[in-house]
Amino acid sequence: MSAKAIDITKDLVVKFVESALRAENPSLLPHVPMVGTLVKLYDLRNEIKRLLFEENVKTFLHCLDEMPNEEIAGYLDKVETDAEFRAKVGRTILELERLEDTRKAEFSARLFIGHLRGHLDEGSYQSLRFALERLYVPDVTELKDFYDKLKTDPDYRGHAAPNQSALQRLCSCGLLEGPITALGGGLLYYLNESGNQFVELVLNSDD
Repeated sequence: MSAKAIDITKDLVVKFVESALRAENPSLLPHVPMVGTLVKLYDLRNEIKRLLFEENVKTFLHCLDEMPNEEIAGYLDKVETDAEFRAKVGRTILELERLEDTRKAEFSARLFIGHLRGHLDEGSYQSLRFALERLYVPDVTELKDFYDKLKTDPDYRGHAAPNQSALQRLCSCGLLEGPITALGGGLLYYLNESGNQFVELVLNSDD
């Protein structure tokens, strides 16, 4: 029997033993050395995800708590009386589990507040939530800088930005358009409506 065939046979035996242990006595499975290590790593991963989810929820609710008490009371009443609104709030909270950074939980809350206040229609809100999931958080600095430069130079297109990689990532998540190759060379970018809304509702929310 070749070495490759022996390795395949060993793999099959291990899988058979693991399957038998699971069927006969699941509690023994973690005591198989390799399997036990994998189980512990899986449990650790789940614990980390649980803790991050808890932090995300705390961050999200802390941002909502900054709203005026009368406004919060109105939305709480709506949760009690409007099943569709209650389901939307529930989905928004549960989706925080997919966010790998507590800053994203803060951004999610800012978007949600903007949606509640009528600054975002349903389509725009969902588009920005999708962009948020794909966003690389440090790139928001470049997005804000792009926005600010447009205020003083309406023809600014990111050609002088030192971090071109960040601009390309912002395009990938839908907050910029481009890149387009300029006639004289170089890459041009455009701040789209989603990027503009993100800056004004999320990054400028405390201004």
